[in-house]
Amino acid sequence: MGSVPLLLNAQTFTLFDPVSADFPFMKAKFYALGKDGRPLGQLKESDFTIIEQGQQREIESLVVPTENTFVPISAVLTLDISGSMTMEQRMTLAQDAARDWVNTIALDISECAITSFDDLSYVNQDFTRSRKHLLAAIDKIKPMNGTDYDKGLLASKTGAFPIAKRGTMKRVVVFLTDGLGGGTEKAIIEAARQDSITVYCITLGMKIPAILKKVADSTGGAWFENITTREELVSIYRRILFQAQNIKPGTIVWTSRPGCTLNRESTIRLNTGEISTSASITFVTPTTSLVRLAPTPRSVIFRDIGVGNSQGQRITLKATHQPVTIVGIETNNPRFTIGGITFPIRVESEETVTFTVGYVGLDSVPQVGRIDVRTDMCAPVTIFARATYGNRAAVTFQYMSVPIPERGAVLYSGADTVITWSGLMPSDNVALEYSLDLGLTWLPIVQQTSGLQYSWRVPPVPTGRLLTGSGRPMLVRVKQIWVPQEISAEPSIVLDAHYGTVTTARFSKDGTKILTASADRTAKIYDAYNGSVVQTFEGHGNIVSSASYSPDEKRVLTTGYDNTVRIWDAETGSLLNTAYGQGLRKFFFDQGKMYGAEKLQFVNQDNQRFLDGAFSPDGTEIIATTDNGMAIRWKGSLTRPVSHVSMFAGGWMYSAQYNHNGKSVITAGGDYSARIWTGGVSSSVRQFLGHTDQVTFACFSPDEKFVATASNDKTARIWDIATEKQVFRLDHNGAVSTVRYSPDGRRIATASLDGNIRLWDARTGALQLTLPGEALGFHDVDFSPDALRLVGAGVDGVARIWDIGGGFLQEATSQTFSVIAPQAKVRDLNIGAVMLGTVKDSVFAAIINPDKSVVRIMDIRITGAHAQDFSLVSGFQPFSVQSSSTASLEVRFAPHERGIRTATLEIVTWTDTLRATLRGEANIRGFEASEGVNFPTVLVHHVTDTNFTLLKNTGTLALTILKVQKIGPETEQFSFSMSKRMPFVLQPGESIIAKAGFAPTAIGIASGGVRVDIVGVQKPVIVPFVAEAVAANIATRLAATFIDNTGATLAFAEHDTIKAREVRTTLIRPLLNYIFFEDNSSEIPARYRLLTRNQTDRFDALHPDVFESSAGVNVTSATRKVKQVRGIEAYYQMLNIFGKRLASEPKLTARIIGFNSDIGLERGNIRLSQERAETVRNYLVNVWGIDEKRLKVSARNKPERASNNFDNDGVAENRRVEIMLEPQEAMSPVSADETLFVVDPNTVRFSVDARSEEPIAEWGIDMIIAPWGAIENVAKQQLLPMLSGTGTPPEWSDFRLSNREIRSIRGSLPRGEKYAACYFRLRVTNSVGQTSFSQTMPMCISVEEIREIAVNDSSRMRSVSPEEISRFALTFFDFDKATVNQQNAQILNIIKSRINPDTQATIIGYTDRVGDAAYNKRLSADRAKTVADLLAGVKNSQKVMSGVGESLLLYDNDLPEGRFYCRMVEIVLRNAPQAHGRTSP
Repeated sequence: MGSVPLLLNAQTFTLFDPVSADFPFMKAKFYALGKDGRPLGQLKESDFTIIEQGQQREIESLVVPTENTFVPISAVLTLDISGSMTMEQRMTLAQDAARDWVNTIALDISECAITSFDDLSYVNQDFTRSRKHLLAAIDKIKPMNGTDYDKGLLASKTGAFPIAKRGTMKRVVVFLTDGLGGGTEKAIIEAARQDSITVYCITLGMKIPAILKKVADSTGGAWFENITTREELVSIYRRILFQAQNIKPGTIVWTSRPGCTLNRESTIRLNTGEISTSASITFVTPTTSLVRLAPTPRSVIFRDIGVGNSQGQRITLKATHQPVTIVGIETNNPRFTIGGITFPIRVESEETVTFTVGYVGLDSVPQVGRIDVRTDMCAPVTIFARATYGNRAAVTFQYMSVPIPERGAVLYSGADTVITWSGLMPSDNVALEYSLDLGLTWLPIVQQTSGLQYSWRVPPVPTGRLLTGSGRPMLVRVKQIWVPQEISAEPSIVLDAHYGTVTTARFSKDGTKILTASADRTAKIYDAYNGSVVQTFEGHGNIVSSASYSPDEKRVLTTGYDNTVRIWDAETGSLLNTAYGQGLRKFFFDQGKMYGAEKLQFVNQDNQRFLDGAFSPDGTEIIATTDNGMAIRWKGSLTRPVSHVSMFAGGWMYSAQYNHNGKSVITAGGDYSARIWTGGVSSSVRQFLGHTDQVTFACFSPDEKFVATASNDKTARIWDIATEKQVFRLDHNGAVSTVRYSPDGRRIATASLDGNIRLWDARTGALQLTLPGEALGFHDVDFSPDALRLVGAGVDGVARIWDIGGGFLQEATSQTFSVIAPQAKVRDLNIGAVMLGTVKDSVFAAIINPDKSVVRIMDIRITGAHAQDFSLVSGFQPFSVQSSSTASLEVRFAPHERGIRTATLEIVTWTDTLRATLRGEANIRGFEASEGVNFPTVLVHHVTDTNFTLLKNTGTLALTILKVQKIGPETEQFSFSMSKRMPFVLQPGESIIAKAGFAPTAIGIASGGVRVDIVGVQKPVIVPFVAEAVAANIATRLAATFIDNTGATLAFAEHDTIKAREVRTTLIRPLLNYIFFEDNSSEIPARYRLLTRNQTDRFDALHPDVFESSAGVNVTSATRKVKQVRGIEAYYQMLNIFGKRLASEPKLTARIIGFNSDIGLERGNIRLSQERAETVRNYLVNVWGIDEKRLKVSARNKPERASNNFDNDGVAENRRVEIMLEPQEAMSPVSADETLFVVDPNTVRFSVDARSEEPIAEWGIDMIIAPWGAIENVAKQQLLPMLSGTGTPPEWSDFRLSNREIRSIRGSLPRGEKYAACYFRLRVTNSVGQTSFSQTMPMCISVEEIREIAVNDSSRMRSVSPEEISRFALTFFDFDKATVNQQNAQILNIIKSRINPDTQATIIGYTDRVGDAAYNKRLSADRAKTVADLLAGVKNSQKVMSGVGESLLLYDNDLPEGRFYCRMVEIVLRNAPQAHGRTSP
């Protein structure tokens, strides 16, 4: 239907759903409500101004729904009142949004209820149309206990769904919570569907639980999560309200422009004659929206420029998407020069300009320069230049610096900061490290990055000797990565002293030596640069399977197939000790779990072979693996073997490697898996499954976030330690023997029996290089410490060394700064005693941050013996605790067993894990409490009461009752009393007999209750009260008769037909030439339509509220053929109409006269009058380009024809500027054609009878419309409010059917249908909120449209034009006068030209609201008669005259222009249809 009921909240303008995919066209949806709260349906492009990036944008199109099919709703607002709603002012936020909902919903036809819930549910206000009652209920809401979704939605009588079920219209529940609650998803969804309830769910400060998301999706609603601000919540509530009521949003599209950023904010101002407001919306635009000045190349390099020589390189700059003006080019290094360009220079879109970067060789010192190209729009475009000399082997470049972090800076662990470096190109790759011991050791930040800056989260700092009051000193190091131009596949050094397969090849810590082991039963140390043998270790009786250095490299560990593990002196080669694998005990494992001692057995290990061995990082322990699936540990000297075997994984245990601190070991086994072991390698905590053959090697990544494994299945694989999931796979053509990370973690090397060693990118798994070797393949591979070389152990008995690059070209270290660890604390929580089977929620300030830092909370866990009894009500998502503040948590205690229950609350921060104790006590309930009082239904203003047992002591100990008090939403209508005075003791077996009463003052369901506090029982006992009140009789009757266009009264009978036929009319009225100002102001008020200079060429003075596009198409509505210009709307364009006329006719002049009210602050203020006139003149000059000489400005005090200055309305009318165009003919009236409906009969007279035992508060008469034959179909019904009022309705009222109603009826009918059914309904609401409806019998309305006649349709030989109606307005009668003034002379001449002998004339006089109503009615009749006497060409028998006075105010009388336009006489001339065309013979 075309009209929407009255809403209370004024000037709502909301933007949402931004779309930028079709850039440069930007689109957003909006809701716009006027002062009366109705959606504005007559908006035009000129009402909107769009500002983006500080510039006004052109509107491309505007779609405003002119007809909204409004759906009345029965809405239930359900609010969580758990204890956590006290946090972060969530309760206040929820109440504010609920108030806005109540103030916005159309309560003249919709209804609303308020419910709340914690462990129970409450009805705060049953369905009502009383805004006052709803707002009062919201004000009383207070947080209480826990969160239970089932109680909140399903509880009998008081749940949201049982309340919604009572609704008589579309049922809507808006459910708001901030916590995780118990709920039965299936039962909730089934109940909502059964009762046709649409559910919208909102969560505050948390992600929405899956149950609420499913409930909203399954019932046709929507869900919104993690809302934290009032603005967000109010906007969401309004969107839900409008969506539920089927109010359609408008859509606005505007043309954006390329800009410097992708994130854009657009502010849209809505300025009509009625409202002035604005809203903003944020977009992310596509990359094609960026204004770019793209350089080619982006960097230049000058190589080996000799002293005295020079060289230049050209840079091309291309502008994209928009022209760019280059205003200058600067360099920070004078060794680089700029030439070949002058400034400023404009580069058109998609065009280019070039300039030259020059360099002169003065010395052989490398140089780096930054070149900034500055433009008139965006940030400078940066190009880098470098001058280099020689190669890496000849020189190390040292021109890099690390300016940030700054010297002496204080950072906090967990805080985000930025590391910057200079002296490199942005494309140069670097590795970042930090040191906590002033540079003795370095830890990785990132293995590879670029761009001259890096966002870094400061890591935790350990406590210790270096920690001071100002924090722990820290350094940051930036290392430039060397990437050589080419890598040779040929080895640089060959180590061939072995005569059997090389099983191991390892670099020493300094990279100068290589340790090997071989099947020739020896191990050797080689010089890594010349290949000579430094030492040989002989003594094994079989293959030496591995060799490794001790951490200090003074010893060498070897393992062999001869069942021995040996330690050697690295310098002398002498044997220090030997351990044998005989008689070792063996535990059997099943799926990583060790069986009990009953399966312990001793086995002979004479045939055991050792496969791998390693020292622990501190050198105090040795581990070795065997071919029967064991890993054995010894003390570092092999003198004290561990007395038990720690692992058995099945098959061979190929390798074992310690992590960096020796607390974990990773092993590779014949069971196709790798495992991580902890606790002295006594238990497996991680297992990596996925290989399809034996795993031959496994190792940690340098940052220990990943694991690399090698396997006989021809693959190496990378795994995420945290998830145990595979990250990527590295393929070979044969079994993979070994896989290792480079020390910087950037690359991975794999050795395979397919004859190849391969290098891979450790981040992506991309293959970087293949080093072919002998066809027999490789057993081992290792990186040098600087990652520049690689050694491979060949099956052919040769070890080979390759130079592979990837090391570091130079490094720079920051100045010393300090890092402070946040000293956050966490509090213990003692929840106290609760009864077994009950639940208690507690909110407490859990996390305390006393520092200036921000503490990041990464996770919250509850662990311990009774962890299942405790839970977080609000769930968890990462958050931050700001400096010097606390964060509260809500913990639920739901004990499963009797007794003391404890758990540990673990707060995981970025730097630490904080722990607190949760404690609660569960007791067997020693009493029985009433389940509640459910009162019988009672009449409003009557009383009912009942006696009941409140509490009985069923235990063996006395109970001390501390307090009993009324609680709940409703405390006034319920009464409660008992004989005992508090506090008192309740002995075993004793009961409390109490009396509860209900004395309702309003109809509907009410809930409340009492709270009993018992000493020693932490959770109070709640006994709920529920009651329903109904009103006494309320009787309504509505009768209707009709008054036709002649004034005759027609009886109403079933199936009577109202006929509405379309006619074409012309509306002509003079234009009020006054601009009114606010008190003591010379600024033009916002309700006047003011244009910008670039909008004036599209302004149409004939249709001043329509703008034409450059193509001549109406972009407001390309299909609209007729535009109605209402007088008051055209008036607000008056300055533009006069501006257009003056611009079009150079001979026209204007007199502009400023006035003041000559009272109060304005008394005698002629300067103010002058300023007002100059403001109008300046607008015409600056916007419309009118020559100032054509505009004569003058000033006076009160106007010559002033309004009554003893009345506030009159004072406002005298604060004005008058504009007179000369000659007088230029003050021509405004005219427009439009199509209207003529309705017969056109007036409905209602006879009303309404009686109620309670006083009547408000009443209304509505029209219910539906297509004929579908009047009983509720889905197709539309409601149109007609009359309304407060107090007792009058016995009879007239309602004139206007074009608004007929257009709504027309819009509701299917295409081709012209008959609608309707009935009228009386709605009466009494003072207690009871509403009664009465309606008339259905009748028929026939709506006939103008038929479109096609010009080229030769079959239509004759047609009849529609009836022609001309409407005229003689306005601006002088105050309290009935004489026609000179301003209407032109209109009278037009009227006389349109009169013919058959013309019928209707003349109606109007007044404003000023003065007595009876006098105004006489005055309006006198005005109508004066005009009628001037229409001499119309027969008296064909004249109809009337005066309506102020009973029908056509325009807003709160505004002076509205009152002026009401002082008018309307003349309607009707001319009969004329036949035209030709008739066939």
